[in-house]
Amino acid sequence: MNYLNILYQPNDHDALFTFLRNAFQQHVDEVNVETIVSDTYVKLVWTGLADPNEIAGQLTEAVPSVLIECESNTGIDMYSRYFNKSQLW
Repeated sequence: MNYLNILYQPNDHDALFTFLRNAFQQHVDEVNVETIVSDTYVKLVWTGLADPNEIAGQLTEAVPSVLIECESNTGIDMYSRYFNKSQLW
């Protein structure tokens, strides 16, 4: 099961969800969006479809102010975090 935890500012809402709709394209209905805190924090969960680290990397480029956490694929850490066009360790 893949996931993204996304912390964002309310003024980034439209840009964030437009990016996500485009990233998942025709599979957007297969992504479960759990609102943790309205207009601030969401968790996306899906099976297959796309690599969360790839989406997180592209998302932080498109909307640099969002803070993203997902499962790491490096084997160094349990989680990968992305912010301000960079991957944080």
